Amino acid sequence: MNRAKTIVSLASDVRWHVLGSSGMRLLVVGSRISIGLLMARVLGGVLRGDGPSGGAALGLAVAIALQFALVWASHRVAQATAAVTKERLRAAAFAKLVELGPGKIVGERTGEIQTLMVESIEALEAYFSDYLPALVVAVVVPLAVVAGLGFVDPWLGGTLLAFVLGAALLPILFDRPLAAKSEAGWTVYLALGAEFLDAVQGMVTLKAFGASPRRRRELEDKSDRVATEGIRTLFVALGRAAIVTAMTLGGAAVTIWLAATRAAEGKLDPATLLGSLLVVREALRPFSDLARAVHASLSAHGAAEQLHAWFAQTPPVSEVEQPEPVPKGALDIAFEHVSFGYSQREGTVVHDVSFRASAGETVALVGASGAGKSTILALLLAFVAPRSGRILVGGANTRTMKLDDLRARIAVVSQDTYLFAGTVRENLTLSRPNATPAEVEKAARAADAHEFITKLPDGYDTVLGENALRLSGGQRQRLALARAFLKDAPILVLDEPTANLDARTEATILAALRELSRGKTTLVVAHRLSNVREADRILVLENGKVVEMGRHIDLVARRGTYARLIDAQEVA
Repeated sequence: MNRAKTIVSLASDVRWHVLGSSGMRLLVVGSRISIGLLMARVLGGVLRGDGPSGGAALGLAVAIALQFALVWASHRVAQATAAVTKERLRAAAFAKLVELGPGKIVGERTGEIQTLMVESIEALEAYFSDYLPALVVAVVVPLAVVAGLGFVDPWLGGTLLAFVLGAALLPILFDRPLAAKSEAGWTVYLALGAEFLDAVQGMVTLKAFGASPRRRRELEDKSDRVATEGIRTLFVALGRAAIVTAMTLGGAAVTIWLAATRAAEGKLDPATLLGSLLVVREALRPFSDLARAVHASLSAHGAAEQLHAWFAQTPPVSEVEQPEPVPKGALDIAFEHVSFGYSQREGTVVHDVSFRASAGETVALVGASGAGKSTILALLLAFVAPRSGRILVGGANTRTMKLDDLRARIAVVSQDTYLFAGTVRENLTLSRPNATPAEVEKAARAADAHEFITKLPDGYDTVLGENALRLSGGQRQRLALARAFLKDAPILVLDEPTANLDARTEATILAALRELSRGKTTLVVAHRLSNVREADRILVLENGKVVEMGRHIDLVARRGTYARLIDAQEVA
């Protein structure tokens, strides 16, 4: 019951579609019962020697035509329910993904998230479009037929009721083990999806190290586990189906035998006997339909648990109910006694950090790997929220701002430039969708990217493919710079923008960066300390703490941590 509530809660806004689909199925069953009763009336007249009734024959023809229309409409409504369910669930799941942001999902496996977004919702679609309507019919129709048959003959009604209760209650004994096995199967299926995506994305590495046969065997093992869990689930489901089949076939046989016996004793007239024969099957058919739909329910249980856990996650930074507007124009940045840790177990990674970057200044963050540099950038972008202290942009607390407005004031150029599988133009206008072609070209020229873009097969309309893997690192980085030029935000964040580039390309990128940062408040993270010599101020981080702060020449003269970092790089 709790699992069913979990599933229904995931798509409560499609309940009217489910009710509509259930109503259409009830009408279809009603039309079948009407046809059975009309046929009994026609045949009863023949058996009595009265001949077929013209009115009954006409009603039968109308009922048959109506059933065709209702079946067609029922399928259309079921398809609409399926489509709406998937659309709304996917929209909600993607909205949750955006809400959680990189601060929450950075440790998640991409393959598991992808499987969750696609396969889990596909499993739930069948639950809403097929299983729930079948369940409604299985509750309403048998009781209605039992009540009607009991009114005609209490013995027949009581006998049928016994088998209806058996078909409804006995399968419940299988529900708990079925749900448990379904959840176990779904867990290994998610793991398989994650491993497969890893293998595809890391194919070059697997081939280069000769590890592809080993990874293939690992995937085969996980596939075997998925198959094994599926067979175990199917084994229990077949036991459940056998109980339902025994109750439905046995119930029909016993009730029809009793009706024939009572007719032979003269306690039922021929028309009532024929009507009983035809409607008894309709009373038990919904349980057979429900048994066929129960497999969709089983898949949904495992998927629902995963989705429910996904929706239950809380974002590291949430929007305030009444956000303050982000100041316009040039903006300064201030960190005031900011501390942060990703979890209690990992402890604090940023300790009591305070600094200020005035409007138009460039402040560099340097230090060994793991010192907390990238975490400070994540805090500024509100991907995560500080445990203590506050961050001010333009004098306003970032926690009181609308997050999209805050990020609209910040342009980011990072070490890992991600380019989407669209055209060059679409990737550049990601930062400013309404930019004109002339503005796009101007930004590309400023980033020294226009020349190589025009040499691509279709220029700015060239489709890059997934993450533009056919472009060089320098070309990809120049597109990232062009995107930042086009955004023209008052705050610029540079996170290792020249890492992994050769000296010539790095010089080109640095020249473009100097042009890009002119007049902007800039935070730059760099391991190559030669790239931050001209910064207005340098913050030296060690174990999440600011241990030194000042200009390059002053920090070198101090012969502290910064000077040791300089010496280590010069030796290298």
